[in-house]
Amino acid sequence: MIPLVATVRVRVRHEDGGGFRLWLPVPLVILWLLLLPIAVVLLPVFVIACLAARLRPLRTLSALWSVLSALGGTDVALEHREASFHIHL
Repeated sequence: MIPLVATVRVRVRHEDGGGFRLWLPVPLVILWLLLLPIAVVLLPVFVIACLAARLRPLRTLSALWSVLSALGGTDVALEHREASFHIHL
């Protein structure tokens, strides 16, 4: 199943010892729903591009779906002395 929620954590530290933390759940369902009409409009272009490249369109869509489904549980973390950023899908 494709990820439906991402949690984003941001931590910023100031030189004077202060700073702030931000924890934000991001509903990816809204993103998928907004991208759905664009995907439907671009589907004929995708099929033509697959046929031009001699790829099977259904098999290619299956591979793309597998990649999106495998994103669940992905962690991305960036750290620096003054700030850190973490995303969990």
